[in-house]
Amino acid sequence: MLSDTPAQNDLPIPATGTPTITFPNTGATVAFTTSTAATNLTAIRVNTNPGGALPNGILSLANRHWTINSTATSGLGEYDLTLNLTGLANITDISLARLVKREHVLAAWTDLGTPTTFDSGLHTATWHITNGFSDFGIGGDMETTLPVELSLFTAILTAQNKVKLSWVSQSETGLSGYYVYRSISNQLSTAQMISPLIQGTNSSEQHTYQFTDSELFEEGIYYYWLQSYNMDGSSEYYGYVLVNYSLTNNNDIPEIPIVTGLNCIFPNPFNPVTFIAYSLKESSSVTFNIYNSRGQLVRKIDNAPTEEGLHRVQWDGRDNAGKSCSSGLYVIRMLAGKQTFIHKAILMK
Repeated sequence: MLSDTPAQNDLPIPATGTPTITFPNTGATVAFTTSTAATNLTAIRVNTNPGGALPNGILSLANRHWTINSTATSGLGEYDLTLNLTGLANITDISLARLVKREHVLAAWTDLGTPTTFDSGLHTATWHITNGFSDFGIGGDMETTLPVELSLFTAILTAQNKVKLSWVSQSETGLSGYYVYRSISNQLSTAQMISPLIQGTNSSEQHTYQFTDSELFEEGIYYYWLQSYNMDGSSEYYGYVLVNYSLTNNNDIPEIPIVTGLNCIFPNPFNPVTFIAYSLKESSSVTFNIYNSRGQLVRKIDNAPTEEGLHRVQWDGRDNAGKSCSSGLYVIRMLAGKQTFIHKAILMK
């Protein structure tokens, strides 16, 4: 499960024998067809795209996924899993929805195929599961349009010793707005919302947003994320970006230390272009190697700026031969002198 995103939860339910267990909050039903020892069965639903490498033949993943878990690890039995697919934009025919399964967030998805039964009126689909519980997603039969195409997200200290966050959207569709999150850790699960809803424009034209964080009272490094909140209840997260905050020299323009590193990738997921932001503490050779989920080098970028400062390069989603890469997870490796940095990006067509 993606622990960094808000979720709907159902309380643990004991399961022995061959019960049928309904989870009303998450829209999941587990009907055991063989005897089970799945004590304390739980269900969690997350209304975001889970990302990850897509199996062959699946064009996109829906902005919803489930985690079904049990405290028991053996004797779990077989069961029919029924999921409510209402409101999934990338499902044009519920009978063609494909269930995908993975063991953990870094694992590749496995295609479990189309449902054994479905109800178009109730927007539910059922699959027979024989190999335990896990993280489940829905593969679609059409490409999805991301509600937000973000090209920049930055955080800087102002002369008043406040943090000004800026972001640029290239287009917006079905967007309610944005929230800003902050933490003293680089884990999104520890972050707190610090802004009200910042209304989106839902425009096909470029738009720049800003939010100022004036409630910092202790020195240290602060991490920021941006959440785009969509009208259908789903959301995506961008970031992090960070600042090194100091209480001293409040009357002067604070200096932001530049360190060598691979900062962020925007947008992410992307289609077909994304921007790779990085910084150099001093002049250095810079090379970006981009690998697919099989570990194969698909693109090398060796003409990036090499002088001290903040930079970004563009990847157009094509390989070294100029061919469009397929949807999936890609690893972007930055070599700066003798240092190596890695980020992941998802190409979602």
